Amino acid sequence: MNATRYTDNAPALETLKETYIYRIADKLARRVRPTREEVNYIRREVKRQNVSPTGLLLRGWLFDFTVITAQRDTQLTFNL
Repeated sequence: MNATRYTDNAPALETLKETYIYRIADKLARRVRPTREEVNYIRREVKRQNVSPTGLLLRGWLFDFTVITAQRDTQLTFNL
C-alpha cells in the first residue's frame, strides 16, 4: 500500500483499516481489480479534495491512487 504520513499528528495507519479509502488502497496493493463504483469514487474524491492530482487525504495520511487516476479508459491495467 502506498500511503504517506502527511502530518505529524496522524494516527497509526492500522486504525484506518475500516475506512473505504483504506480498503480500496489495500485491494490495489494486493493487485485485486477494484469495482467500477470504487474507481468512480476515487476519481470523484481526488477531484473534490484537490490536495493531490493522484491521491486522497485521510486523517493525516495521503493515499496514492496513481494506478486509478492515471488511467483514462474503462480498463485498468496494473503495471506494478
